[in-house]
Amino acid sequence: MNQTSKHMLRFITMLLLLGVAQAVCSQEARSNKVEILVNNRPDTLPPVILVEQPDLTDSDHVVTHHPEIRVSGKVEDKSSLRFVAINSMKLILDNSGGFSTTVKLYPGRNELRMVACDLFSNLQEKFLYIEYRSAADTLVE
Repeated sequence: MNQTSKHMLRFITMLLLLGVAQAVCSQEARSNKVEILVNNRPDTLPPVILVEQPDLTDSDHVVTHHPEIRVSGKVEDKSSLRFVAINSMKLILDNSGGFSTTVKLYPGRNELRMVACDLFSNLQEKFLYIEYRSAADTLVE
């Protein structure tokens, strides 16, 4: 290995250790080929939380007469997700980032705090407000 190759190898190793590059290695029939992908900056974008249920097309506020509500949707991010939670309860995601869970409601206004965090610690919050009116409350009105 000549002097230039040694310097290049040290430089590439430094980039890899600093986390600003990724190495993609492949072996071809006659030579080893290493491709270096240099990232100009790390992931700085937070995950995107998409809520499918309950239907929030008009607002982030929903009124229901049921003591529980199904919350489902999808979380998208260009890097891997560290966690997704609703009111500090971690959710299990499917392979496409989908989730579905049932949340118990208390009479009156309930705040659901959804949090998604990726591997680069980018955080996204989404708040849903669910008003639970029991059948007895409805009769009083």
